[in-house]
Amino acid sequence: MNGKPGNGRSHRASVLLVADDSRMRDLRAIMLNTHGYDVRSVSNAVEAQSNWEVTRPDLVLVAFSRYSAGTLEFLEGIKRASPQQRIAFLNDESLHLAPLYYNDELIRKAEGPEDFIERVGTLLATS
Repeated sequence: MNGKPGNGRSHRASVLLVADDSRMRDLRAIMLNTHGYDVRSVSNAVEAQSNWEVTRPDLVLVAFSRYSAGTLEFLEGIKRASPQQRIAFLNDESLHLAPLYYNDELIRKAEGPEDFIERVGTLLATS
């Protein structure tokens, strides 16, 4: 895995953002991209699976405002194929205040855009 951007490496950390709410997905993608992450964003599990197979991102962020068919199967499949894959879940009700869940643990709620970016950086820095 590549770590967070700006660490002197030539490769930017990659994030696959999977979210069904296009407004939230676009805003989060812009925030992450602005802070140096290589972001690919998709709206459903089918697109996510295809993208993941090609890109193998450093972090998969998943945010759905409602149950989406195939999401659990997608996540189980990538964990089988790549047990070390970093995956975090966002509550898709809010742009900046969404809690992040990582390995079934709540990472404290982000207090704003910069804090959200910091949480993502922390996830990428963990091994």
